[in-house]
Amino acid sequence: MTTSESPLASAPMELIRASGDLAKTLYAINVTKSGTPYAYGLFDDLSKIKMAIAKENNTPFNFEVTVVTEGGDKLSQEEGAYAEPFILSDASTFAEVTNRFVPNSMLQFKDLKKGETLVQGQDATIMRPRMDRYYGSKTFSNPGNEGGTITIDLKRTAFGLKFNVIPPYKGTVTLKFLDRILTVNAADPVTMNDEFIYTFSEVEQAATADEESGMPYEESIPLDIEWTGLAGGKTVKKQETITAKRKTMTTINIDFSSSSDFTFNLTLEDKELKQESQDINISERQ
Repeated sequence: MTTSESPLASAPMELIRASGDLAKTLYAINVTKSGTPYAYGLFDDLSKIKMAIAKENNTPFNFEVTVVTEGGDKLSQEEGAYAEPFILSDASTFAEVTNRFVPNSMLQFKDLKKGETLVQGQDATIMRPRMDRYYGSKTFSNPGNEGGTITIDLKRTAFGLKFNVIPPYKGTVTLKFLDRILTVNAADPVTMNDEFIYTFSEVEQAATADEESGMPYEESIPLDIEWTGLAGGKTVKKQETITAKRKTMTTINIDFSSSSDFTFNLTLEDKELKQESQDINISERQ
């Protein structure tokens, strides 16, 4: 999978992002003035993202922006209002899509810097949902013109995981990672494929990491492998660590078809990075 970053350009007092997104995309913006909450807004219509700033007002404003696009997970709503990552700073008020800025000197979005999200079908938040994410911030001082342009560069704060699992010759294989469980049985006729984009848990850190050295932002993802139903009721267990890199789809190829062992291969698919691989052999006889 090839991914890329796109900046938010702007028309007069507007934030605009070119996108081919097919799923629901929401834009959350916190505005502070001299370090004090000034306004916030949750938008699903880019043409409505406008803010009036008086020509004589030259006090710096800070804009904090995140963009969330649904993927394998959907945002949880209650009567049209959204919880994390759009819950407000009183920790109890869900945010509604207003398509306008709401002036408020007390409330803002609680924490746009984290991946913590409440998704449909879950009672508790998860840190790395199957959603695409962008984040950025900028301090803006009004140059005293009528209207103007605010350009905020957003960094993509997401990674991809793709599993290709050849079913076991016998028994059942269970893979546990993040908040997910994948199960593959000997009776399954074809290779199991599972591919999604995920949000990093530390959104701001992923967006602001210094990558000039050529090292992308990374987070470690534990992967628990359990192979049951082998001869004599034997079970094989192993834990591996997947290194998730920003803007990179990591492909995990696992072959359980051999009676002696299975292979675990990691390859990174990204034009900007070198291909990396890791082979891990786990014997059934362990």
